[in-house]
Amino acid sequence: MNPVALLAQAAHNATSGMTNALMNVAGAPGPEEVHEMIRRAKAADKTVSINNNCLFIDYQFACYVPPCYDVF
Repeated sequence: MNPVALLAQAAHNATSGMTNALMNVAGAPGPEEVHEMIRRAKAADKTVSINNNCLFIDYQFACYVPPCYDVF
Protein backbone atom coordinates (compact mmCIF):
# COMPACT_ATOMS: atom_id res chain seq x y z
CA MET A 1 0.00 0.00 0.00
CA ASN A 2 1.14 3.54 -0.75
CA PRO A 3 2.71 5.14 2.38
CA VAL A 4 0.67 8.33 1.93
CA ALA A 5 -2.56 6.35 1.64
CA LEU A 6 -1.59 4.30 4.68
CA LEU A 7 -0.94 7.47 6.70
CA ALA A 8 -4.24 9.01 5.55
CA GLN A 9 -6.14 5.87 6.53
CA ALA A 10 -4.45 5.79 9.94
CA ALA A 11 -5.33 9.44 10.56
CA HIS A 12 -8.94 8.79 9.52
CA ASN A 13 -9.21 5.77 11.80
CA ALA A 14 -7.73 7.70 14.74
CA THR A 15 -10.01 10.72 14.41
CA SER A 16 -13.19 8.72 13.82
CA GLY A 17 -12.40 6.65 16.91
CA MET A 18 -11.92 9.77 19.02
CA THR A 19 -15.17 11.28 17.74
CA ASN A 20 -17.10 8.11 18.53
CA ALA A 21 -15.55 7.91 21.99
CA LEU A 22 -16.41 11.53 22.70
CA MET A 23 -20.01 11.09 21.58
CA ASN A 24 -20.40 7.92 23.64
CA VAL A 25 -19.14 9.65 26.78
CA ALA A 26 -20.64 13.11 26.37
CA GLY A 27 -23.56 12.32 24.12
CA ALA A 28 -25.71 14.97 22.55
CA PRO A 29 -28.51 16.58 24.53
CA GLY A 30 -32.03 16.22 23.22
CA PRO A 31 -33.63 18.97 21.14
CA GLU A 32 -35.60 20.24 24.14
CA GLU A 33 -32.40 20.59 26.18
CA VAL A 34 -30.69 22.48 23.36
CA HIS A 35 -33.66 24.84 23.06
CA GLU A 36 -33.54 25.41 26.82
CA MET A 37 -29.79 26.13 26.77
CA ILE A 38 -30.29 28.65 23.95
CA ARG A 39 -33.28 30.27 25.68
CA ARG A 40 -31.39 30.68 28.95
CA ALA A 41 -28.30 32.05 27.23
CA LYS A 42 -30.30 34.60 25.26
CA ALA A 43 -32.20 35.63 28.40
CA ALA A 44 -28.82 36.27 30.07
CA ASP A 45 -27.68 38.39 27.07
CA LYS A 46 -25.03 35.86 26.06
CA THR A 47 -23.78 35.31 22.52
CA VAL A 48 -25.23 32.15 20.96
CA SER A 49 -23.88 30.62 17.76
CA ILE A 50 -23.81 27.29 15.97
CA ASN A 51 -20.83 26.45 13.79
CA ASN A 52 -20.15 23.02 12.26
CA ASN A 53 -22.99 21.49 14.32
CA CYS A 54 -21.47 22.77 17.57
CA LEU A 55 -23.34 25.11 19.90
CA PHE A 56 -21.25 27.91 21.39
CA ILE A 57 -22.45 30.14 24.22
CA ASP A 58 -20.30 33.22 24.80
CA TYR A 59 -17.72 31.69 22.44
CA GLN A 60 -17.36 28.59 24.66
CA PHE A 61 -18.28 25.13 23.35
CA ALA A 62 -21.54 24.02 24.94
CA CYS A 63 -22.52 20.85 23.07
CA TYR A 64 -22.78 19.04 19.76
CA VAL A 65 -26.05 19.65 17.89
CA PRO A 66 -26.98 16.89 15.42
CA PRO A 67 -28.00 18.24 12.00
CA CYS A 68 -31.51 16.80 12.37
CA TYR A 69 -32.30 19.24 15.24
CA ASP A 70 -34.28 22.35 14.31
CA VAL A 71 -32.95 24.74 16.94
CA PHE A 72 -33.76 28.13 15.43
